[in-house]
Amino acid sequence: MRASVQQQLSNAQQMMVAQTIVEMMRERDIAPDVDYTAAAGADYGLVRGWELPGGDGVYAIAYGDGGQTDYALDTDPDQPLADWLLHPDGSPLEIALEQANVLGLDAVEAATGEEEDNDYMILYATPQYGGDAPAAYDVDDQGRELAFGTLAEAQAYVSKCEEGTAVLAHNQSGAHRHKIVAIAR
Repeated sequence: MRASVQQQLSNAQQMMVAQTIVEMMRERDIAPDVDYTAAAGADYGLVRGWELPGGDGVYAIAYGDGGQTDYALDTDPDQPLADWLLHPDGSPLEIALEQANVLGLDAVEAATGEEEDNDYMILYATPQYGGDAPAAYDVDDQGRELAFGTLAEAQAYVSKCEEGTAVLAHNQSGAHRHKIVAIAR
């Protein structure tokens, strides 16, 4: 069925079919068969899928964030649900930030120091009651992205940030967690 669905329907048609199926399932209070919430919470990204009867692993998918929902027919049972929230466009820093927000800070590849022609930047996640706030990157006093020429410089900055007692903001449940990433210049 997978190949036949893809061959018979254009992307726009697949989107309309998926939207109709999802709305019908929701009207009948039928819970999704699979779902995934972004590490930064449902307002950042949420994917829900309803398996089609006799669909051989074909799902009607609703995905998006608090502002927009998109629909599709997922014909690849091996594709992780989180992939629906990841966008390959953007700068290397934007892509790393999006990975941290969708998959979690631990899923972002840490810098090794062996990268060539890179700056080292720091992503951080703020633990809050009920989950992490959306990840961010460190900036200087003028709001510019902090970039370091070496991994050692970035590590020294993180060590300075982490020393002493953490002062928590409202709803913050712990100290920031940092990850140093290599970003192409």
